[in-house]
Amino acid sequence: MKNKIVLLLALIGFSNLFYAQDNEYGTKFEYNPKLELDAKFVLKDNYNHYLFSAINVDGMLRNHQIIMRKFDQKNKLVQTFRQDYGSKDLSFLFNYLGSFEVGNNKIIVITESYSGKLNKKEITKHLFDKTTSTFESTVIATYPIESLSKSGTTYVRKSENNNFIGIDYVAYNSKKDPEQNTITMLDASGKQVWQKTVSLDPGFFTNGFTITNSATAIVMREARSYKANSIMTIINAEKQEDKTFDAEIKVQEPKSISIGDKDYLLAFNYPKKGVRSCDFQDLLLYDLENGKILKNNKISAFDSAKDLREVIIKNITLQNNEIIIFAEAKSEIVVKPTADMVISWDKNYKYEKASLFVMSFDGTLKSEKQLINDQNVYSNLFQSYGLLSVKGNFYVNNGFDNYYKHTNTFCPLDALNNYAKNSSKCLNITSILNQTNHRLVNQLVCYFQDSNRIVFTIMTNENEMCLVNVYGLQ
Repeated sequence: MKNKIVLLLALIGFSNLFYAQDNEYGTKFEYNPKLELDAKFVLKDNYNHYLFSAINVDGMLRNHQIIMRKFDQKNKLVQTFRQDYGSKDLSFLFNYLGSFEVGNNKIIVITESYSGKLNKKEITKHLFDKTTSTFESTVIATYPIESLSKSGTTYVRKSENNNFIGIDYVAYNSKKDPEQNTITMLDASGKQVWQKTVSLDPGFFTNGFTITNSATAIVMREARSYKANSIMTIINAEKQEDKTFDAEIKVQEPKSISIGDKDYLLAFNYPKKGVRSCDFQDLLLYDLENGKILKNNKISAFDSAKDLREVIIKNITLQNNEIIIFAEAKSEIVVKPTADMVISWDKNYKYEKASLFVMSFDGTLKSEKQLINDQNVYSNLFQSYGLLSVKGNFYVNNGFDNYYKHTNTFCPLDALNNYAKNSSKCLNITSILNQTNHRLVNQLVCYFQDSNRIVFTIMTNENEMCLVNVYGLQ
């Protein structure tokens, strides 16, 4: 009996060593996971935080909104701000292209509209200022188009240092004509830094875009012929030049990083010739200044993912002479048709293969690992994990939901032990899901250092959300 008491006290003390857990539920509010896109916490301070989302629906049920939900410290929904970026003119179609925080008080949302009737496309920035609780919309570029089906393609990306937003409009063209790319570079306040229209080799077509921390645009270009290798066109305010890869590979959309004052590219890729395991079987580091691949490493993280459409890089951090890359796979849920099936053009996805890669500054892959056991989250909203940097440490939000009977954990990664999960310091957050139909939205998690507070997000039913405070992180 004495031993049992000692053991019980030890377990209680151990559980409280890292957390003095105290759950505090905010008010429930409506949220439509089928319509609302790109949900994320933004504009956080000690008093308020906002949940951003966007709706982009064309057709008879057209709905184009930017939604900013404001919460107080207790996660009470204080106010909801909505901005319609659509039009009653049915000749227009719209796209939500992306959103980016600029400083502590503002967020920029980029949308496009295009009309076959008026033969034009417009790119618009919508600036929400939390100090005034107002939106300001400004058309930043207008392009002529031939028709709705020949309206071109628009890419929007931000630099890793969050100082620049780049927009690449690729005009529609025939295979024989040079491709016209118009690059618009904005600074962190949304002001135009430079704009340039360039004519590019018709033997290639644009299939990716990124920007560097020094406001340089990189246009990825795929060869129209299998006999030619992919190239990239480097464009800034002063010049443009082509650079090649010194290997026959197909490069997926790259990310630009800076090591010191030099710019590099990180990119998943696969060989254009021979047998490949998947489209994301290698990971390279490319030296932009010298135009060469430093290393192209074999990886196996995504080999078994079926119907893989994209690998999402959630975070890139440079520390201790290492590049730490967090990623996950996005796979399409392909359902074999049956005779009595109602055909739907809507695509559904699942997030899986939560992975971490550690690379040295010379491009050598030091380790790759799966962060959590595959959960195959069958939903467009629920990503496979969330990631936080808390007090200098990475934490993985490995939550799921009571419906699937998974254990929900919030765990630190031990940088001194090759970023292995430190199971002894994991927080079991199953208790915040107090009903069996509750689902944790893994990626919607944030931390407030001054109050030592973690905010978790749960879906309490199909169209209702609730934010939960957990205090006492040690």
